[in-house]
Amino acid sequence: MLTFSTGECKIFDMKPHLDSDITKHLKNPALFGRAFIRCGGVAWDDDTDIAPEGLYKDGILV
Repeated sequence: MLTFSTGECKIFDMKPHLDSDITKHLKNPALFGRAFIRCGGVAWDDDTDIAPEGLYKDGILV
């Protein structure tokens, strides 16, 4: 679940994105759990990230 500066809360389903070559390593729960916020997006230590625009566009409003 993500909260945006607009105050909107959205759920972003990461599961469909975990089959690409770029993100399949994030299926490892220990690595996935090390996510953090960088420049408004979600990022991991290995420079994998998801832009905030994509999170907002593809998120489901709750």
